[in-house]
Amino acid sequence: GAPEEISRYTRTLPRCARDGELRSLAALFDLKDFPSDKLTGFYCQSASVTEYLVKLNGERNFKIFLSDAQRYGTARALQRQYGIASVQALEAAWKRASVGQ
Repeated sequence: GAPEEISRYTRTLPRCARDGELRSLAALFDLKDFPSDKLTGFYCQSASVTEYLVKLNGERNFKIFLSDAQRYGTARALQRQYGIASVQALEAAWKRASVGQ
């Protein structure tokens, strides 16, 4: 998405959190295709987590992370590309940074 779209989603994030629109990141990463419910939350959360990981380690690493996740699973990919121990650890750090929770 374009930067202005992404910032719109990230601005909407706290409201999504308040409205109970957010999934756990484990559930988010496990989705195989677009969810049929909590769509706004899905977009906000995906955009925000993507932006968070790109800021953390650059776009190239994020792309490697995505292909690692396909190959080894999300948890291994997080460890390999970001040194983050688990999806839960990512979720805690991302929430502190993004949702202010």
